[in-house]
Amino acid sequence: MAQEQSMITRYGVEERNLSRLNPILGLNRVNSEMTGWHKIVDLAELGTVELICDAGTGVVPHGIDADVMFALITAYELQGRPIDNTVRLTLSELCDYAGLTPGGITYKNIHSSLDRLYGVKYKAESCWVNLNKSKKKWETLVFHLIDQYSAKDETEGEAKLFTTTTTLEVSIGRSLANSINSGFSRKIDLDFYKLLRQPLARLLYRNLEEVKSENRAQTFLVPIMSWGEHLGLREVDPDSPKKNIPKTRTLEAKLIRRALEPAHNDLINRRYLKDVTYIGRGSKQSILYTFSLEEEVSKPVDLELVGILTSRGVSLGRAQELVRTTPTTTIMQSAKLFDQRIAEGFRPRNRGGVMADLLTHPEKYQKVEEIPAAVIARPLTRAQEVVESLAEPAQPPRSKQQVEAVLSNVLEQTTADRELRERLIAQFVEGRHSIMDFITLARLSDTEARAKAAELLSL
Repeated sequence: MAQEQSMITRYGVEERNLSRLNPILGLNRVNSEMTGWHKIVDLAELGTVELICDAGTGVVPHGIDADVMFALITAYELQGRPIDNTVRLTLSELCDYAGLTPGGITYKNIHSSLDRLYGVKYKAESCWVNLNKSKKKWETLVFHLIDQYSAKDETEGEAKLFTTTTTLEVSIGRSLANSINSGFSRKIDLDFYKLLRQPLARLLYRNLEEVKSENRAQTFLVPIMSWGEHLGLREVDPDSPKKNIPKTRTLEAKLIRRALEPAHNDLINRRYLKDVTYIGRGSKQSILYTFSLEEEVSKPVDLELVGILTSRGVSLGRAQELVRTTPTTTIMQSAKLFDQRIAEGFRPRNRGGVMADLLTHPEKYQKVEEIPAAVIARPLTRAQEVVESLAEPAQPPRSKQQVEAVLSNVLEQTTADRELRERLIAQFVEGRHSIMDFITLARLSDTEARAKAAELLSL
C-alpha cells in the first residue's frame, strides 16, 4: 500500500490573511517609482481592508512574488511547520510548489522576487485576523513576508546566479507562521493550481477560493473598481508629489478588464468558472462570477489511479471517468476490498464491471457485520432518501449590497423609479427573487425595465 498512499492529491497551503489583504500586486510589471502604496477597499465577503505597503527604495512585490510566497508557505506546512519558521528547499522544489517552469530565467526572477519580499514591510490597519479557539479577532499589525533568506550552492566558478543546484533557506514572517499555526489557513489543490498558466490567474484563483469559503454561494458579484483595487491593479499617480509612499490609483475599468481577460479565460477553460459577466458601464461596472460545480472542475487525471483500476479489469475510458469523479481514498479503499474478495475465492465473470460497481455502489458489497445495528433497525424510506437528496445546503443571509451594484444604473430617472427599485431590493433580501432576475432587468431599456419590475413585484 505504500505506493498507493503516495497517489493522494497534493495540497498547497494559503495563509488566509494574505488572501484577504492581498499584499502583492497582480501586475507582471510595475514602474520603478512604485516603491509603496496605500489602499482602502471594502468587499462584503472580505470586510474592510486598509493596507500600507512600504518597499523603501526598492520596488513593491508584484507578479510571480505571490507564487513564490505561496510556495514558501506550502513548504512551511509540508516540512512540519519548523519551530524556527525556516524552510529549506531547492529551486526545483520551489518551482514545483509555485507552478513555475524551472530554468535560468525563472531562477533569476526568483532571486529578484526574494529580494523584493525581504525588503518590504506592511501595516494592516485593524484588519489582520487572529484566530483564537475558532474566534476571529482583529488587530492593527506591522508585518513582514519573510524575515531573512540565504542561498547556497557549490560551483567551480564565481557564485552569482541561482542555478538548479541552489538550495534556499527562507524564514517566513513570524506573524504568518503564527497565523498558520493557529489554523487560519486553507488547502489549495496543487495539481489544479499548476495547470494555470500565468501569475494573475493563480492569484485570482486563490482570491476566489477565499471568497467562496466566506460566501458559500455559486456566484460572486463585485464592483470592478473595488476588485481591481483588491487585486493590486494600480499605477503611480503621475500628477502627485513624490513621497516615501507614492500616491497610486487603481487602473481604469477598461484596463482592469483587459488585464483580467486572460486569467478569466484560463479559469473558464479549466472549468473552475462557469461564466464571467460584466454588468453596467465604465467605472460603475460590476463583475459577476459564476462558479462551476466542484465535479465540473477540470483536473488532471492521475495515471497511477487509472492504472489501479485498469489492472483490475476496468476499461481505460471508464477508468479515467471514475478517477475524475471519485475521491482518491474511495478508489484505494475499493481496490483493497476488491483484492480481499478475490483472495477469499470470489471469481467474478466481469472483473472490471465488479471493480467499477464497487466504486459506484459500495453498499452492495458491504458485509452484514460491517453495517451498524442502528442502520439495520431504521433503514431510510424512499421518501426520506428523496428528501435528503433534494435538501439544499444552508445559504448565507442576503444583503442589499449583493444586488445594489447590479441595479446601480437602472430605474433611477424619477422618484417613482427609485421607489420601485428599493421595493425590488427589499424583496430580494427577503428571498423572493434571484440575482439572475436583476441581471436580466439591468440589460433592458427603461420602459422594458419598468414593466419587468412590475412583473417581479407582483410575483
